[in-house]
Amino acid sequence: MTVDLIKTVLDIFVVISVTVLTIMLPVYVIAFSLVGPSVGRRREEMEKLSAEEVQTNKEAIEQAKSALENKNTEEARQKLIELQNQKSKIEEKREKTEIRYSSLGLKRALLYPSLLLILSAIFFKLAVTVLTAAQVSTDLSPDTSYSGIAILLVLLGSACLVVSANYIFQTLSLVEELGKTVAEFNRQELSNTLHDALTKWQRISESKLKIKISLLWRNIFPPFHLEKGKPETFSFELPLEGTNVVRDAEVWFLLPPGFEFQGVETWTQGADRGTIANHVTTKIKFEKLQKRMSNPAKITILTKADPGTYKGYYEIYSEEYITEQRQEFELIVE
Repeated sequence: MTVDLIKTVLDIFVVISVTVLTIMLPVYVIAFSLVGPSVGRRREEMEKLSAEEVQTNKEAIEQAKSALENKNTEEARQKLIELQNQKSKIEEKREKTEIRYSSLGLKRALLYPSLLLILSAIFFKLAVTVLTAAQVSTDLSPDTSYSGIAILLVLLGSACLVVSANYIFQTLSLVEELGKTVAEFNRQELSNTLHDALTKWQRISESKLKIKISLLWRNIFPPFHLEKGKPETFSFELPLEGTNVVRDAEVWFLLPPGFEFQGVETWTQGADRGTIANHVTTKIKFEKLQKRMSNPAKITILTKADPGTYKGYYEIYSEEYITEQRQEFELIVE
């Protein structure tokens, strides 16, 4: 009766081993899903240990130097021994951290516990087989040779079961800990990403603030003298500062009533940028401006206005870079 009870208990252990084995794959899937956060946590802990080591080394070395300066070699030697002990403790912490976070790896989360559970089930089943053989044996006593083998198999099976349970416990403990902090980790990662993006954007914006597009008149400078009814051509260029190439820049010119542009499209109303009432407007587009090149262009102005002094305006536009504000220039009709 006692042997039958033992066999029943061992069969239960076999069922337990097989049952736990069936849940190992889902456990590994959960563990694998947290590998990303675990890498971040591991990095943080390693950085803390490195900072602690640096601080410990600094303090111990300063104390040892101070002792040597005071000619206290024994104290200096003691400080160096303490430093070595501290380094050993930190190295031990590093090893424990490595082992702890390796609980989410393939070997410690799936392979080792699965193999141990299989061995556990095999040992328990062999123990049942040995006890069964002992019951039907007529030559050997079940209390001697067979019982000794059965006990050894039970001990081996129990050891495998305990070690596998320890692997599973370490994995699930780390999964639980990371599961509680994964949201915080993700928020921190998102915050870091946003911070990096904002920093990059700020750096680009600051660099663009240093880029300037300006207009320089060529050969002749304001005020411009015109004769009524006679067209005059004025040349200009757009030099660059702070960059090598700018694409899609425009210069808009505005002239007061009585003046007009020749050879270009003009309008007085409906412009998509700021205009001045009753002023005729045109734009000259530059598809590509290059540094160390003059980037020349010109406008031709015809006036029907009476003699006097008038004001024209120009403004440079670029979607990406800083340009001059609207500038005015004088027109003198003689």
